[in-house]
Amino acid sequence: MIWQNKYKIFNQHFAIYEYNQFIHDYFKRYKRYGDALLAQLFQAEIKRWSKLVKYDLVTYIPSSQSHFLKRGFDPVYELYKQVFDLTAVFEKVDADKPQAQKNKQERMQTPQTFKIRADFRKKDQDMQILIVDDIYTTGRTLLHARQLLYDKGFQEIYTFSLTR
Repeated sequence: MIWQNKYKIFNQHFAIYEYNQFIHDYFKRYKRYGDALLAQLFQAEIKRWSKLVKYDLVTYIPSSQSHFLKRGFDPVYELYKQVFDLTAVFEKVDADKPQAQKNKQERMQTPQTFKIRADFRKKDQDMQILIVDDIYTTGRTLLHARQLLYDKGFQEIYTFSLTR
């Protein structure tokens, strides 16, 4: 609601779970400590949700190169690769510090950290596109990605996260 009220940006977002202590601990083990096998924990629920919807293109919020090298895997890609035919659309440049280390105000003011990949070829601007991420906190990350697609002429852009 903040984005819609303050900035007149409407985003149709879907999430399966509400963020809680269990989810916090899960992502700490999964992302911070690199337990990549945990990506499989929510596969059944994500697959169940995916059968309710149909999109022409599904993309994801990628890790920056430095995070990928540090972890050895991309957590968002790993979380969804068994469910969706993911298309890499975005590249993330390294930011001053990770979102997880920012407070709400800092997150809301985060500048654009994405760009459209040079190898992305837009097909049909009437496509329905889904952008997936792991955690929706303020929405800033997904809205940055969404804005890039919107600026390229796409109108039907939806977002999804495991938790919000």
